[in-house]
Amino acid sequence: MDKTIQQMIDELNVDSVEEIKPQLKNKISMMQLGLVEDSDVTAEEVEKLVDFMKLRNEFLEETPELTGNFLVGKFQQVFDEFTDSMIQKGYVEHTMSFVTDLLKCMDARAELAKIMLLRKKYDEFDTKDTFYELKNAFYRMMNKQARGNLHREMFLVTGCIHTILFDLEEQSQEHGRGVISCLTDYTTGEQKSVKQFEEEEHVPEVKKIASKEYGVELQRRIHMWKSLTFDFTSPYVMEKMYEEIFSEKEEQKDS
Repeated sequence: MDKTIQQMIDELNVDSVEEIKPQLKNKISMMQLGLVEDSDVTAEEVEKLVDFMKLRNEFLEETPELTGNFLVGKFQQVFDEFTDSMIQKGYVEHTMSFVTDLLKCMDARAELAKIMLLRKKYDEFDTKDTFYELKNAFYRMMNKQARGNLHREMFLVTGCIHTILFDLEEQSQEHGRGVISCLTDYTTGEQKSVKQFEEEEHVPEVKKIASKEYGVELQRRIHMWKSLTFDFTSPYVMEKMYEEIFSEKEEQKDS
């Protein structure tokens, strides 16, 4: 029967220290590695794993660039460019939709609710100022969850990329369904032409749904997002990131 750490410590004395020390060391090492008690791993294998982790930590200490949320920072630059392009075209409400979805996916509903409660009216919420406030909250949450771990960064960034792409494709499909609905005469069941629809009286929001320009804008976003995030989804993204970090480091040394 395996002894607990406390039992081993209680049994320590001058005579037993040499016998208990390796058992105690192995037990603590398994805890550090997150291995369960009945794990089929030998003491020698545990020691090798601990040595490997030490080397990894030493490497990261010598290379602080790798623990600085480098990948998250790159993603945030891309997200800024993408959302700025929509804001310039007057689609602030759509940028709000993206960032609120991302906050919900990151389980940051408390941050979202706090910002929403500060806005007394809906028209106060749907503004550029509120978007930037939400975006900053999203970035803070990203940096906190990444915590300088490369693999955690990769998991987080790719998750955000695919969440946005899913939203973009859903918006495009919804637009297609909306156009069909607008061009359908439900009294006769026949399809109207776009020209007929435009000649009818409709509120601007409804006419915007059926416009060709809006459909082109939705397709532009999908293309732009895929183009901006292509490097992140490449199988060699980690290798490219390492190369970029170290090339920047060499340039700093030379300057």
